[in-house]
Amino acid sequence: MLIYTTTIHVEHKIKAIVIKYIVDKHFTQLEASNLTKDYGLYKLQQQEDPEGESLSLQYKFDNNETLEAFLLLIDSKLKEELSRLYFYKVLFFSHVLEKIN
Repeated sequence: MLIYTTTIHVEHKIKAIVIKYIVDKHFTQLEASNLTKDYGLYKLQQQEDPEGESLSLQYKFDNNETLEAFLLLIDSKLKEELSRLYFYKVLFFSHVLEKIN
């Protein structure tokens, strides 16, 4: 099993808008793709940044092929669209975890 995580740092003033976009548009596209049914949006705890807040998107995949399709079809579009809409007010970093036990 693979877990793909994207941390998104957003300015406070656009946080609600970004969450709404992720839930209403991104999750709808993700559901329609049938690439994964196991995903979620989380808030990082104990943040002390006066300018923004970090959120974490997590997705689970059964294999590399499904993950690669997700990255090409869904993930890249999410990051492009949020960057286009909010430019420097959102920052991303992502990584892949592989379950070993």
